[in-house]
Amino acid sequence: SRHPDRGIRLKIVSVARDANRFHARYRSVLRAMTNDQDPQVLSMAAVELARFGEKIPSATVQRIKQYLLGVEGMSTQVTTILYAISAMGSDGIGVYEALTDHSSSRIRKISWQRYLTLSSGWNKPKLWIPATKDRDKGVREAVLNMLRGRPINLSSDDMASLVESKYEDVRIFAGQSLLTVDKSVLGQFSFDLLIDESSIVRSTTIRAMGARKVNGWVKVMTRSLLDDDYVIQQAAMEALIGDRARGVPALLEFISKNPQNRISSLAKTELRGRGI
Repeated sequence: SRHPDRGIRLKIVSVARDANRFHARYRSVLRAMTNDQDPQVLSMAAVELARFGEKIPSATVQRIKQYLLGVEGMSTQVTTILYAISAMGSDGIGVYEALTDHSSSRIRKISWQRYLTLSSGWNKPKLWIPATKDRDKGVREAVLNMLRGRPINLSSDDMASLVESKYEDVRIFAGQSLLTVDKSVLGQFSFDLLIDESSIVRSTTIRAMGARKVNGWVKVMTRSLLDDDYVIQQAAMEALIGDRARGVPALLEFISKNPQNRISSLAKTELRGRGI
């Protein structure tokens, strides 16, 4: 464990980890190696101890954090250490939080996922909103995928941050969030999203408004049937068909007034299929 060659010392970490299954004294070798002068050796020894359920001293945790902040990318050893930090429990939260600002997008992506998981941060927008501003789409999507489908309590300020984002994927998520936000927040931002430059954002918003049945939703849907974008027309048609009391009559009226519109043909087919 004191060999001058770092590669050999790293091998000793692996051997001591595996041998611990047969004799607990091998764990003392790992403890000694958490004082190694090489931060990679120290980190590998510490995370193995954490996996065994041992509490890692805060000074050692800080050295691991500084080591990871200084690496340029994902080597095999860095990957092992990065994932194993989860075994430190609450002590690992601060490490992952710091690494969300790393220069490597791969490290930021994993760190955001682990940080939000360990901190149960999915319903704490103040923790994950910064991730929606990340310059890398892969990082943003990784975080947004963790959040989709969850009943998140978004405030007006949270929603404003999403709606005003320069990234389409974030604004799409804002549209999807209209399905679960408070009605006051829904009314405040739905029309901003309806005029978004992205047709995906607009169609997502239309579907959410149709599902929530907000005030004036039928009028919004019928107007959207005249949109130049077929995706928007189809989303509006689907929303109207889903409501026999108000939506279907409005759709039938649209068809009678606009029989040559391209969406009218599809709407008639869909209505016939439902026995209307």
